[in-house]
Amino acid sequence: MRSTYTHTLDLSTEGDEETAWEGYGSPLAREITVTYSVDWGRPAQTSGPPESCYPAEPPEVFDITLTHIDGVPTKHRDIEAWIGNSDILMDELLDAAREKEADHAR
Repeated sequence: MRSTYTHTLDLSTEGDEETAWEGYGSPLAREITVTYSVDWGRPAQTSGPPESCYPAEPPEVFDITLTHIDGVPTKHRDIEAWIGNSDILMDELLDAAREKEADHAR
């Protein structure tokens, strides 16, 4: 099952990451808002005949779209690839989606 979410990330960048912000002012302490989708994966099927069994598929974050930088709408797309290559930021997006799903279930 796929779901779409919106989340705001608080970023502080240093070193090589600053080049992604070139032309957008200081790269430090940016607040960015993204929309993204999550495919929740599936649990492993380990019982039954071998042809009916399959491994687990973990959740996956994809289709990251940057919508705002510091509350201002933007079409700046260089940051999307940078977020997608950051395990820490991808984990934060997945955690935020889990929290929203848990709140929705209450």
